[in-house]
Amino acid sequence: MLSQFINSILAYSDRFVTFSILFVVSFFVLLIIKQIFLSRLYQLAQKTTNTLDSLIYDLMKTWNLTVLIVIAAYLSLQFIVLPSEISKVLDFAMGISFGWVSLQTTLVVVSYLFTRFIAQRQKVEPDFDPTVIIFLRQVIAVSVWIVAILVIIQNLGYEISTLVGGLGLGGLAVAFAVQNVLSDVFSSFSIYFDKPFKIGDYIVVGSDSGTVKKIGIKSTRLTTLQGQELVISNKELTESRVHNYKKMQTRRVSVLLGLDYGTDLHKLKQIPTLIQDVIQKQEDVDFDRCHCKLLTDSNIQFETVYTVTSPEFNVYMDSQQAINFAILEVFEKEGIHIAYPTSRIISSKA
Repeated sequence: MLSQFINSILAYSDRFVTFSILFVVSFFVLLIIKQIFLSRLYQLAQKTTNTLDSLIYDLMKTWNLTVLIVIAAYLSLQFIVLPSEISKVLDFAMGISFGWVSLQTTLVVVSYLFTRFIAQRQKVEPDFDPTVIIFLRQVIAVSVWIVAILVIIQNLGYEISTLVGGLGLGGLAVAFAVQNVLSDVFSSFSIYFDKPFKIGDYIVVGSDSGTVKKIGIKSTRLTTLQGQELVISNKELTESRVHNYKKMQTRRVSVLLGLDYGTDLHKLKQIPTLIQDVIQKQEDVDFDRCHCKLLTDSNIQFETVYTVTSPEFNVYMDSQQAINFAILEVFEKEGIHIAYPTSRIISSKA
């Protein structure tokens, strides 16, 4: 085979001289065009905020010297006829080269799309965690490489159906071995697309609670109120009831006050109005109602309902504290006493 290739070159030496001249000219013309084009694109990318010119610049950089050599050879072959053995070798080299360019172009475009998506999301959500998106980009990149390798193997004349079948069985065995890890990975995609919570949200999962610090591929990390880092698997999060307090818009508060039976009836009738006046003076609080709810064995119960219009926990606690102090102050001024647990013993002489 090698001797035939050499003999073909010697037999067509005049054509190879023409081919060589055309190849050198084509290569340097392509190289100059590439350098000029890259220079203009770089200057344009520095002046504009448009990311499309940056994408074209990155695509042009994938056209390395090997690619330029193959393109120059292809252009040169359009003007001369070479032996079939040499043409086959050059066709194979051009196929590999164009396949490489296609692979690199696909990877650059995928990276560009994912990078742009992450940048747009971070503009809307400054605390957006791109971990899952980066992992998905890596999965797609690996998949593109696998497909490219299989195509090259097939073009070399090998049967890939048996190889694909073997890879399928091997992948199935690996999937069974790491099914718990895969469950967490797929759960991370579910968390990302369903968005039950995000970084910075305060959530409660069962008996655990904390602020979401990081949403990873396998687990989610919380910072508890005590300061510890709590790691929960993503599978457990998707299978549990998650209370997201960050998404709370308002807080409804229901308070029971037990008053002494010795309180004057006239003052008892004034209590709903007194409490309403107290609550309506508070900021970020909407009064709902106040009623005498129950007459128990030990006290007269009044139920008061109001809504804190801010979702912030500190605002809620400050409002509740201010209302409690104000109610105590009004009750003290009006001579109204809150009941406390008492026991009355009645004895009789036999």
